[in-house]
Amino acid sequence: TNRSRSLAEAFVKLQQIDEDDEETDETRCIGGTISQATFRHLIAVVNKASWMRHVNETLIEVLFHALDDNGDGVLTSDEFYDMCDVLQYQFDVCQRDSAMFLRFQNSWFMQTMKWLLDNHQEGPDTGPEDRFPGSPFETLMNVVLAFNSAFV
Repeated sequence: TNRSRSLAEAFVKLQQIDEDDEETDETRCIGGTISQATFRHLIAVVNKASWMRHVNETLIEVLFHALDDNGDGVLTSDEFYDMCDVLQYQFDVCQRDSAMFLRFQNSWFMQTMKWLLDNHQEGPDTGPEDRFPGSPFETLMNVVLAFNSAFV
């Protein structure tokens, strides 16, 4: 299709920019890819167009890491096409923690809740999906569910 052909041409042109600008590790092109720095430059240019939706810096970072499937810090053609598709949507990045949590995060209650809801394992703290499994609260809830199942 015409869109596929245009995206392929754009990807090739962005690769050429990367190949011409191999000054730092951050901007270096790895065969058949475009760097995050070049992608940021592309978004900065697109953001200047009045007819395009503005994409903020935080969102660029989040999207780039989410769509960089193999985590090598560059986009392959498939990852680039996915990125172009995703950029057609409106996204807002919000704070992960609530205002109440931030206000009272050092209180004894919040410290107790953190202890109960945390699995105390090393690793990233990107939210409950990483920190909750295996926590004391999950264990307690499983025991309660087992008792409920036994009595039903």
